[in-house]
Amino acid sequence: MMESPVLPPVSEMVGRTVHERVRASLRLAIVRGQFLPGQRLHQNQLAGALQVSVTPVREALRDLSADGLVLFDANRGATVASLGLDDFLEIRRLFETLEPLNVRLAAERVTDGELEALYKAQAEIESNPDDYLVLNRGFHDRLTAAARSARLATLLGSLVGTANLVVNAGVDAMPERVEQGIREHRAILDALTRRDGDAAYAAALAHLTPTWDAVEALVRATHRSAGS
Repeated sequence: MMESPVLPPVSEMVGRTVHERVRASLRLAIVRGQFLPGQRLHQNQLAGALQVSVTPVREALRDLSADGLVLFDANRGATVASLGLDDFLEIRRLFETLEPLNVRLAAERVTDGELEALYKAQAEIESNPDDYLVLNRGFHDRLTAAARSARLATLLGSLVGTANLVVNAGVDAMPERVEQGIREHRAILDALTRRDGDAAYAAALAHLTPTWDAVEALVRATHRSAGS
């Protein structure tokens, strides 16, 4: 039988519903290496450890399966997938190259209507910080649309699963990233308003780096533990 580690408290996670907070707790535990790759995840035990019912645990595991952190097998049930360090670093390099370029193009090409929609999206984030993870993705999708580069959008789309995972895990590990991210969005919007591509590029990179740094540290620590 699996002995559950001490999981991040559900009450401290960012999220509006129990399901969202359970997902955040389990995601952070996996990224931190509190569960080993291949380890079975027993829903009843997890529910007991988190002091919730089985239903939000089941829903959270299915979400984490879509993120690539959990595997489902007909015989073994849910098990922890492996987050490879080399893959993570490669995706980080690609995303930190492409996303700032995307925002630079958005600054050069954004219409007044698109800019207004971005400000409205930002206002919604600021009014609903518990929904940051969902609303943040919508904000960035609007930036991609404003860049008007189909090829760049396709390349970013191929990385978005891991990118979303990183943002989510970063917020799980550092809830203060919500407030910081909101401020960083304002810097991006300021650059877009001025149609300043260089400032937009710099603001986008500054928005990405703290979260990727934090999650890279977690991933590296996990691999050091696995190798010891």
